[in-house]
Parts: sequence; C-alpha cells; structure tokens
Amino acid sequence: ELDGRYFADHVLREGPAWQAGIRRGDEVVAIDRVAVADSPRLDHRVDDAYLPDPPTHFVRCEKNVAVTFSVRSERDQEAPAEIPVVPGYTSTVEADRAAVRLLAEQGVQVGSVPIGLMTYGRAGAHLRDALEGPLADCESVIVDIRGRGGSPVEVWACLAHLIRARARGVDFVLLTDGRTRSAKEILTQRIKAAGLALHVGERTAGAVRRSRFYRVGPDTWMLCPAFGLESTFSAELDGVEPDVPCADALPWAHGRDPILDAGLREAIRRRVGDDYIVGLRMSGSEDQRGGLAEEDLTEIAKQLVASGLIDFVNVVRGW
Repeated sequence: ELDGRYFADHVLREGPAWQAGIRRGDEVVAIDRVAVADSPRLDHRVDDAYLPDPPTHFVRCEKNVAVTFSVRSERDQEAPAEIPVVPGYTSTVEADRAAVRLLAEQGVQVGSVPIGLMTYGRAGAHLRDALEGPLADCESVIVDIRGRGGSPVEVWACLAHLIRARARGVDFVLLTDGRTRSAKEILTQRIKAAGLALHVGERTAGAVRRSRFYRVGPDTWMLCPAFGLESTFSAELDGVEPDVPCADALPWAHGRDPILDAGLREAIRRRVGDDYIVGLRMSGSEDQRGGLAEEDLTEIAKQLVASGLIDFVNVVRGW
C-alpha cells in the first residue's frame, strides 16, 4: 500500500497469480469489483504496524474459488484489466527453486538464487543445491534475501555454504530491501562481517524478533514470535546499511526489478575489473501499447550511466 493505492509486490513465480498474468508493480484497483480498501479479502494482520515501511497485506482466498483482480499495469491506463485468479497450492520453497537462474551467460557467468523465506531445514539446503547444481559453473552469484525473515538456525547453514563457495573463487552479491528483517538481518550482518559479499539494495527493516517455527503440514510451517532479542544485535530498529544503495521502484514496474539490475551490474563489474569494457544494448522506444516510451528509456539510460558501471549504451528501436 503506497499513498492509498495498492500494488502487487510479491508475486510467486509460477504461482496462480503469476500464471494469470499479474506482475510485480501492477496496481490493484479492486478485488472482486470491490475497492481494495473496502474488500473483505484484504488481510491487514500480516503487516508489522510499528515499522515505518509501507503497509503490506495479503489477500484472503479459498482454494479453487476464483478471485477477480482489477489491475492497471500502466499509470495512465483508462480501464483496468479484469484478471481472474484461481487460488491453489503453492509455496515459497517451490517458487524459490523455480527462480534459480543464469542472468548473464556471455563473458561472465552470473547466477541468481532467491531465498524467499528462511524456513527451518530448507533455506540452507536450497542455497547448497543451487550452488552445487544449476549455478555450479558461475563465477558470481547474486543471493536475493529480500522480504521477511525466518529461522536463525538457517543463518549458519547459509553461511557455511557461502564460505565453501567463496573458497573456490565464487564472488557474491547480497540483495536486501526495506522489508528484509529478522533472521535475514542477522545473515546480512554476518555476511558483511566476514567479507563474503557486496551488499546492494535498501537498508534492512531493523526488526529482529525471535520466532519459533512449527510444522503444520508436509510443506507448511507456522511462525510464532518468541518476544526475545539478542541484546548485542545492533541491527534492531536501525537496520543494516547496504554498501551500494539502490531504491526499489514498485508502482507500474512492469515486472522490472531495479535492485536486481543493480546487483547484476555490480557482479559483472566486480568480476571483470575496471579495465574491461562493459556495455548495454537497449531500446530507445518500444513502439507498442503499454511499452516504455522514449522519455522512460532515456531516464533509465541516464541512471545506468550515472552508476559508473557501464562504459557505453547501444540504442535500438522497438521491442
């Protein structure tokens, strides 16, 4: 929720909403043709009300009962699109597995591994499987821990796999945003203290609350706050400041991810050094309805050049 408007933020890859066509940054105008703020499906209970970050809400739904979202993917879109979504079983664990991928295959092998929720017994194994499996040949790996936290036990499992990969020469870039909290903040602080990764993105939330996880199904866990704090943990209320700040841009993002883009540029530049020429081929105008206009792409090009991480821009026309 931003200034009274509602935007899709976390859309699980290959989940029902993703498959229906909803993308991160889409504005949700109504749910089942009822204004979002008035919708009985809007769940306020998931938000950490005491934090200054924008409110976060889930959507209440029943399995196999379709929910219709009225969505604007463009700021000036006159009539929202009606997108029906049929809820079904999905999980962050499966979405994380599906999202492990190569981001750059020419010149430098850069991979990306997201950790959506550091669930006990899963996060460390997921990171290990990615580093030893599809990303085994990568020279650089982006570890994306944006979003809420998880079990502190997984901090040490993740650290162990990062240390082993670092010993064989893998470079790491760590991504966080303003909602990164709890065990993920502990992980961020430990990674930075050990010099294992460059930290890119936004300052973390500063919300390190102990929690306990209880298994309630074969792939489902229940989190219960334990209301205790490590007295020596400095990130509580302050957060962890990134080495390379990069602000998120959610509204009408068209699925684009500026923090991930910044992490990719840093990973490539760190690997090849300052003497290697790095460039970008991009459109100057997409020339299609709903596409990026010349002024949008000009601003993107200016930001890329200002980052100092690329040496040239090759501009073409069209999609």
